[in-house]
Amino acid sequence: MKYLSFMIVFLIISQIFAQNENIISKDELIRYLVENSASDEIDNTKLYEYFENIYENKINISNVSFEELSLFPFLTIQDISEIIISIKNEQKIVNFDFLYQTSVSPTKLKMLIPFFRIVAKMPKDEMEEIQFSAQMRNRIVFQNENQVGIDSNIFLGNKLKTYSRIKGNLNSIYFINFLSEKDVGEKNYSDFVSGNVCYLGENLLQKIIIGDFSINFGEGLLISSSFSSAKSSNVLSVNKKSEILSSYSSSDENSFFRGFATTLNWEKTSLSGIISSNNYDASIDNNQFSSISTSGYHRTNNEIAKHDNLKIITKSAVLEFKSENFYLAGIYFQQHFSSDLLNKTTSNFIGNSAQYASVTNKIMFGKLYYSSEIATDFTNFAQIHSIKFQIENSLSLISTFRNYSSDYYLLFAQGFGENSNTNNEIGFYNGFAYSFFLGKICFYYDFFTFPTIPETSTFSSSGKDILIDFTSNTFKNLQLYIKYKRETKQVLTDNVTDNLQELEDEHTEKLRFWLKFKKKVVQTKTQFDFVQFTELNDIQTGYAISQDFQFNLNDFLKTYLQLAYFQTENYETRIYLYENEIDGMFTNKLLYGNGFQFYCLIKYQPLDFVKFNLKYSQYNKPFEKTLGSGLSEIQSNSDEKITFQIELML
Repeated sequence: MKYLSFMIVFLIISQIFAQNENIISKDELIRYLVENSASDEIDNTKLYEYFENIYENKINISNVSFEELSLFPFLTIQDISEIIISIKNEQKIVNFDFLYQTSVSPTKLKMLIPFFRIVAKMPKDEMEEIQFSAQMRNRIVFQNENQVGIDSNIFLGNKLKTYSRIKGNLNSIYFINFLSEKDVGEKNYSDFVSGNVCYLGENLLQKIIIGDFSINFGEGLLISSSFSSAKSSNVLSVNKKSEILSSYSSSDENSFFRGFATTLNWEKTSLSGIISSNNYDASIDNNQFSSISTSGYHRTNNEIAKHDNLKIITKSAVLEFKSENFYLAGIYFQQHFSSDLLNKTTSNFIGNSAQYASVTNKIMFGKLYYSSEIATDFTNFAQIHSIKFQIENSLSLISTFRNYSSDYYLLFAQGFGENSNTNNEIGFYNGFAYSFFLGKICFYYDFFTFPTIPETSTFSSSGKDILIDFTSNTFKNLQLYIKYKRETKQVLTDNVTDNLQELEDEHTEKLRFWLKFKKKVVQTKTQFDFVQFTELNDIQTGYAISQDFQFNLNDFLKTYLQLAYFQTENYETRIYLYENEIDGMFTNKLLYGNGFQFYCLIKYQPLDFVKFNLKYSQYNKPFEKTLGSGLSEIQSNSDEKITFQIELML
């Protein structure tokens, strides 16, 4: 409790400082985008890193597309259309003032403009001027209690978790990235190393990446190595980002390619070529594998035995055509595996090589936007079609249909849907967003079915998902948020009838309510979560209450504090709670059982070129003897962590 007492005194004293509340910091802006674009039940770190990368490298406003603008959840279809038209009509862009002539609200533009840059042709006498910037981020996480793997000496390394990243930018043309990371229990401080150099041009040679890169195409039915689309409160956001190739700067050890990638551009047409040879962690049995090991851990001899023992050689070509209101692209994707691949869903033999193709298109016509992708492995198909339209300024609708064959299987596919494997699923998704004088209401209804009939069941399974989300900004300094979600799924029960298991419905209902108050120095957020899980007439419940404080002490010092209490009956009634985090991280804490958590985060930037982050967190279950499971278990009912990060900007 000494930590808590110290921080309370510190925060009370700190209220004497003032801050310009009209300034939106980079971290606050990115976190707002992630919170409003993704599900709170998945790891959104990749999405955070994606928006951070855009913020740091900026989008050339002269070439911005509808797909790129649609990533910003606060923009409507009409907003995007007006922005694109205004850019087209502006003969020479020298600043962003012309955007304020549109009907897009200044508040939205204030959040949007930091992600854009203006590319102007420099006079010859200025072309040799060197403009270089660099960023170095170093992070260390210390866990007070030892994990079982540490105490038993099964882990080969110590309990420190470390992270280092360096980014460089020369004249916004040449870029360099380097990253290394070590997890708890790993011996090598550079257990994971990633890096690349990148060239971005405006003429024929548009892009070159040597090293590690991401590939993203269409709606993710064939390849998406950045982040997955998920059902969220931003009901209109089910589409993938449009950038085919991008430099990789994430600490995820599996979702990237290593080699050479380039893009050539002729006016409205571009051609991208990719060749990659990368090693992945996998369990190989009789020269066969069914999936890539995604934990990224190399702490024990058994985990090290899986390390880099699968080589995948990837070759791909992408042809794109872009115009103001139309986009069409096709991709051919070929992979060769060092071991034979099995479809882990159907156990069908695929072999040591596979080839795929896909076509995607996007059409914008007035207030209507249509997108689709059809992908194939030349035997099976997966497809998704989505249409968005704006009835009026305040009402937008979306309707999406997806159909993924049961035998369709790709290692890097991340299509929108209930099934993360992007196969054996048919679904209809419909939603709307409506703004009125009290606030904004969002709604979606998703019906999905898994057509393949399990061998032990007489029926195929299906489910439905409904969400209602309401946000009110009626009062200047007060924001109200209410979300209700109900999901029904069919699962196999243990009740045996004629030697066949039966399908029964299970229901999960979630209610979230929070009230946020903001006034100059202080911002508070009071949140209540309730979960009810029902299976075979057995009802289980859980709830969590949390209180957040944010003190924007001045332009260079910010403090965050959270106190939370939770009580759930089991894992099925788990609750995800958002935490303010160290810059570059994004955490939705999973809570179940009975306990509380506390954290305090301080962000201090005394000078323009240096920034410090310090976080202390405590997770406590007073009625438990241990926390966690397996080798990560700790022999205590309290888990304390200290995270320190220093960031240098040159």
